[in-house]
Amino acid sequence: MPDGSTRTDPSSFTAEEIAAAGYTEAPAPPPYEDTTQDPPHWNGSEWTIRDLTPEEIAARTVPDSVPRHALKIAMIREDPASVGQVDSAIAAMPQAQRIEAEISWREAPTIRRSAILVGQLAAVLGWDTDRVTGVFIDAQAVSDEIAG
Repeated sequence: MPDGSTRTDPSSFTAEEIAAAGYTEAPAPPPYEDTTQDPPHWNGSEWTIRDLTPEEIAARTVPDSVPRHALKIAMIREDPASVGQVDSAIAAMPQAQRIEAEISWREAPTIRRSAILVGQLAAVLGWDTDRVTGVFIDAQAVSDEIAG
C-alpha cells in the first residue's frame, strides 16, 4: 500500500488502489479459432491473437483414430521396445480383458485414441497424454506416407 501497510484480503482493495499499484483489469478474452490460432494473450494493455503457421496447424491436428499398423510403426519409432512391452502387458491381463485386448491389438483395423486399451497401455509404457498424442500424430503421418 502507498502508506506502507499491507492487506491480504483481495476483496478489501478498491479499484483506485489497484490502479495506483499499476494493475489493469483485463476484459474478457475475445473468441478465437482453436484450430488455426493460439489462445488470446494479454500483453498488459490488450488481447492479442496469433495465427498459427501451416506447420503448427498440422502438428495440432490430432486424429481420433489411426490405422493399427501405423500406430505400431509410430510406437516403434518412438520407442523400439514399446510394442514388445505392450505384448507383455496384454499377456499379463486377466483372461477376459486379455482376450478383448488381443483382438483389438492384433485385429482391429483402427485404434481410437480414447479407447480404454490405449489408456491402459500408456500407463504400462509410462507415457503421458502428450506423448500418446504425439504418437497418434506420428501414426497419422505414417499412414499418410504409406498411402501417399
